[in-house]
Amino acid sequence: MIEAVPDRLDGSPRQLRRFWSDEFKATAVEQACQPGVNMSAVARQIVEVMLHAVRQDDPPCIVSIDYELVVDTEETDQRLQLLNKNVRKYGTISNTIALATRLDGVIRRAS
Repeated sequence: MIEAVPDRLDGSPRQLRRFWSDEFKATAVEQACQPGVNMSAVARQIVEVMLHAVRQDDPPCIVSIDYELVVDTEETDQRLQLLNKNVRKYGTISNTIALATRLDGVIRRAS
């Protein structure tokens, strides 16, 4: 398994429960609005995304992908499950991947 550990955005709180300052939020929005910005790179500085893919050699293919998204939110577990269900049901990327391989995962609250 390959695990990518992104650098944190300067100003990102390190405590267990994150409380983003207005300055931090403004910086994140400013970065996201830059021409040609890679939104994934900005998001990876704020949200934890873990992927685990299993591939086979013969024939070469991805057998399965498991994901875990860790978000800083006060939403209930029920709302997070609904979000995951809706992303899986209506998300263009998740639906495209699911046509090619088994895709499974969770969205959970940061502890």
